[in-house]
Amino acid sequence: MMVQSKQAGFSPVGHFQDITVDQDRFSIRDYLLMHVLLAFGLGMLYGSIAVAAICLLSSLFLLLFYRSNGHRMDALILASFIAMAAVVLIYAGNVEMYNNSYYLGGSDDMHFEKSARYVIECNMYTISDINAGMAFDTSDYKGFLIILAWLMRFCDLFGGYHTICFRVINVHLWLAAALMISDHYRKRFPQNERTSCRIFLLTALFPNALYISGHAFRDTIGIFLIVFMYVKWDLFFKKSCTWPNRLIIALYTLPTLYIGYWVRNFNFFIILAIMALSFVFMEVENKKRHYLISLLLVLAVLPILMTRFDLLYMLKRFYTRYSDKLLAGNPGVSQVIFSVPPLPFGIFLRIAFGLIVPTPIWLFSPFLRSFSVNALIDAVVSFGTIIQLYGLPYALLSIRSMKKMALTFLFSLLIIVITTFTFRHFITIYPFMIPLILHGAAILPYEKRRPIFIAQTIFIGFLLIVYALGR
Repeated sequence: MMVQSKQAGFSPVGHFQDITVDQDRFSIRDYLLMHVLLAFGLGMLYGSIAVAAICLLSSLFLLLFYRSNGHRMDALILASFIAMAAVVLIYAGNVEMYNNSYYLGGSDDMHFEKSARYVIECNMYTISDINAGMAFDTSDYKGFLIILAWLMRFCDLFGGYHTICFRVINVHLWLAAALMISDHYRKRFPQNERTSCRIFLLTALFPNALYISGHAFRDTIGIFLIVFMYVKWDLFFKKSCTWPNRLIIALYTLPTLYIGYWVRNFNFFIILAIMALSFVFMEVENKKRHYLISLLLVLAVLPILMTRFDLLYMLKRFYTRYSDKLLAGNPGVSQVIFSVPPLPFGIFLRIAFGLIVPTPIWLFSPFLRSFSVNALIDAVVSFGTIIQLYGLPYALLSIRSMKKMALTFLFSLLIIVITTFTFRHFITIYPFMIPLILHGAAILPYEKRRPIFIAQTIFIGFLLIVYALGR
């Protein structure tokens, strides 16, 4: 144990190598009691019965993904409490900085809530109702507005909707994704039970993801659906999966694809890619023959998808629209990167830059400027990026043993960097990046981790200096 602690001390990732929890310390009863108290406290804090009701219902929903033989209740209780605290702090930080609770004082989260109210006023209940009108004709978030509008209608039964309601749901969806991906890892590597627990903790508590989920954005719904399909379709092609189970998974898939598409179009294509990768890496005897069949299927299906959804035009439209925004709003190093055409070198610059988003220049902000909740949040998010930077070399070590997850991570990253390059969209890569990082850290001996840590520290310090000078 002393050796393990010594090893853990050489990187932020390494600290998770020494986390252990006692599985029998807490029970579901303790979990429910904590959420009853949290619901009561949040309801009192925001003067909303709806907040209390949503907190209780979403905590019960989260239990659907808890497995007593694979998860640890005290880890879940800890993660749930910190997630709820994050919601409160993010809300307070926004109010402190912008005099309202929305991202940057009023970003898409404010627009979504106002639009959902408009949907209610116009008596729109389904996607068909929205499509019949012209108000959201060019929007790719129609499904999200329907979900948000129905939530508002439900909350109106308890005195009215409060923006905290959806944020509480968001963080519980994120915790559900963390439970699913850690359970998937445990089944894939049953000998690495401790690593599975660390994957849950780091995924659930990853600062960047909690910050994104602590707002009224649609991205957490999208990653929840993506992870859900990832674990289900991984099971679908296993020899141990029975045909009744395959039928159930197929029935899950249809509404998930539908919801994913209307929440955000690119969710649909990521899920299709996951289904394709699950087929490619299924258990077969003749792998060469199977890979050839897979290639032929891709060549047959891809032109149909590209024609049906006009994918090239969609990619070009998103790339042009967001590149213009990024060039206008990001001076310095960012402007240089976004001004380079995607081919042949621009795509690699965007990938490299995407792996350090958001840049961790605010790590010491609580000490360099007057202390505030917002400064603390900036520092914690910067620390999340530092963890990500320290972990990337370990992720490379996992590619061989976790090919499907590595390709899912890369595909999701590519979609983001060549289209929107928006910070909150990067939540899509975290559930796949973190298992790769912690698996790589677990299989690498301490003697090799130490020099990597020293080299990383020098590189990150140099990177921060370059970025600070280039702003």
